[in-house]
Amino acid sequence: MEKAQKKIEEEYTRRLDYYASELSDREETILRLKNKIDKMNNLSNEKKRGLKIETEKWGVEKNYSGDTVTVYRNGDKLSIHSKKYGEVINDYSKLKEDIISLTSKNFILNAKLKDNIMHVFDIEQFDKDTTTLPFYERKKILNSLKYTDNIKEVYSIIVDNEEDLKKTISAFNRIPNNKGVVVKKFNSKHPKKGEDSWYLFKDDTFDSTFKKLQNKSKK
Repeated sequence: MEKAQKKIEEEYTRRLDYYASELSDREETILRLKNKIDKMNNLSNEKKRGLKIETEKWGVEKNYSGDTVTVYRNGDKLSIHSKKYGEVINDYSKLKEDIISLTSKNFILNAKLKDNIMHVFDIEQFDKDTTTLPFYERKKILNSLKYTDNIKEVYSIIVDNEEDLKKTISAFNRIPNNKGVVVKKFNSKHPKKGEDSWYLFKDDTFDSTFKKLQNKSKK
């Protein structure tokens, strides 16, 4: 448990640095979250052992523009299935080598695809079914892939209280040309149709979506 928590803290810090580069150096929310991580890293080993990753937390991600796709690999057989256009692997032949280089395992990935750049945001299979794993376990698998210039991971910032959650969402919404923010329950399974574990925040729906999330988290 302690090792898993340390991994999460390290990944959290790395991702904060990534998004800080996209936002102003004076961005108050990013600085606040950085300070929070610094305090966490300074906790005693005894206190760290008391932290539980099952506690209610949220992953906050940039919602990339582009076509929503499912990427399949079975040995040398590859497929990119577009939600809008069906099979499109032949339209993205430049990505084939990048997909194969991600890992030697068979997989099913969820991603956004635009201009030959793929942003991977979840995984359904990694030699075996991963949809029943909690979000943070699926992210560990995504962290282990060998990304390229053309295939990138969608980074998450992890927050554990309502105040930081709301401020982090607001910070993401201020990124130029941002298409909204996706918030995911930290211990949620891969969502099935009709299930609420992912929430898309946009400027015009922020208040109603946040209220929905608050009501869900109280149950």
